[in-house]
Amino acid sequence: MKKIVGLFFIIFSAGSAFSQDSIWYQAFTGRIDRYPITLHLQKSAESHSGFYYYHNSKLPIELVELIGYENLRLSGYSLLTIDSEVEPEIFSLQLKGDSLNGTWQLNESSRKLEVKLTRMEATPFVFQNWTTSGVFKLKPELEESAGAAYDGNILWPVGKQSYIPALQKAINKLVNEVAEIRSPLQYLETQRDLYLEDYRKELREVADSDWMEYPSSYSYSLAQNMNLVYFSDKWVSLESFWHSYSGGAHGNYGSAYLCFDFSRQRALELKDILTPAGFTVLPTLMAQSLRKQLGLKANEPLTEGGLFEDEVPVTENFYLTDTGICFSYTPYEIGPYAMGEIRIFLTFQQLKAYLQAGWPGK
Repeated sequence: MKKIVGLFFIIFSAGSAFSQDSIWYQAFTGRIDRYPITLHLQKSAESHSGFYYYHNSKLPIELVELIGYENLRLSGYSLLTIDSEVEPEIFSLQLKGDSLNGTWQLNESSRKLEVKLTRMEATPFVFQNWTTSGVFKLKPELEESAGAAYDGNILWPVGKQSYIPALQKAINKLVNEVAEIRSPLQYLETQRDLYLEDYRKELREVADSDWMEYPSSYSYSLAQNMNLVYFSDKWVSLESFWHSYSGGAHGNYGSAYLCFDFSRQRALELKDILTPAGFTVLPTLMAQSLRKQLGLKANEPLTEGGLFEDEVPVTENFYLTDTGICFSYTPYEIGPYAMGEIRIFLTFQQLKAYLQAGWPGK
């Protein structure tokens, strides 16, 4: 096994309201039954989240904690799943020291398989998990008062490697193209304060009788979260996820991705990976892959599967694994809100004839 360069280890967030034990980021490796996996787990003050992937496929599966259980209980959702009715995988785990052990199930009714994971050894490259949150209520004295809630975190790299400043700048651009982030915590606190103040200003003209009659319609929220999706000894793939609710039938959300190349010391672009011929054939390959996901026949229009158009536009919003590229589209970008985020994964083997020199399979 290659030595992993640029791994991360448990570090605390510096929010004064939280202890060092309540906020951290850790990486684990081990097995589900006989199947090797890597699992990234981060904890805020309230819950756990992260990603894991099997070593044979390298396809990240998102992890979300189910609150209210004695053990650490996580639901796993494939990023390539479009059908919202597919049952999630289930982890029931206990974290003791450097061990994360328990069981895994494909769904609630399937048999349980043993999970045995060990925390991965730290290297000089460390991600600090900074987080903050806040609430503003229109009438603090009323328990049912409408209000706004903010929750945010940012993974911030520190270390002595030459590429650390460039990676910090790339993360800065991913989450905030306006101002330079000098202090991750200060950045988050500024984002929180601006959001809550904008909410206060927006609703100060609303009569009490209006929001008191329909408090849920005037209860806004914003989450801005960063997750590590995948890493190798060559690059790291990060996700910046946001979810906002400001009244109406539902909120809006989306994910933006950053693939940072350690040797180039910058974010990767498609032109770094694909030849000009690859750009030409890419829409066709993505349409073929998406038809399989949607259960469509080879020549059936994508509109029959719910998309707005019968073609898939090329996007620079992608993340990498060791086996391929995953392109991501936010709700409404190429399909309706009900389809959620649409992701299309193409293996390097599928793209072999169109890869720039030096990429896997070339």
